[in-house]
Amino acid sequence: MSTFFQGIAKRDYYPISYLYWGFYQQPYAGGPEHLFDFYRPTTDSDVDMAKHSQSYINAGLANQNLDARYPVFQSWLADKNLGTRIDQAMGLAIPQTSYLLNGAYLRIKNITLGYTLPSELTKKARLSRVRVFVSGDNIFEWSALKKYFDPEAVTNESNYGYVYPFNRQYSFGVNVTF
Repeated sequence: MSTFFQGIAKRDYYPISYLYWGFYQQPYAGGPEHLFDFYRPTTDSDVDMAKHSQSYINAGLANQNLDARYPVFQSWLADKNLGTRIDQAMGLAIPQTSYLLNGAYLRIKNITLGYTLPSELTKKARLSRVRVFVSGDNIFEWSALKKYFDPEAVTNESNYGYVYPFNRQYSFGVNVTF
């Protein structure tokens, strides 16, 4: 048996990508579910409730939320091109510890399990060696970032996690030596 793990034990990551910030960065980017915990000062009136879809109401988006993780929905509030200078100190674009993500991860890159048949059995079949194996690549990962990004991809500040994810691959086989 052989196993290959890869990871980083301690890393902080501040998201500056629309993949995390959704509507807060770009109004057409979509709304990831984690952003629905935004500030709402009051519960909507009955008149306003009648304007909402049932799924909007069921998600609690029309109810008061004073203990929210994110501010009131406002497009471009987290855009990386705005608010990054001290004189433009606005919104979520300036890194702060409140939205700092844990970038640590541990990934199982490969597991291979093999078995070589005893030579007493292989000699009867006039074979020198027979080995049976099964192998898997990118089997599992432990990461707080994997909902938003590939944790290996955020190490490069120029791509912000915009990479195609690693494929999981499984293989099995038999090695026969005559």
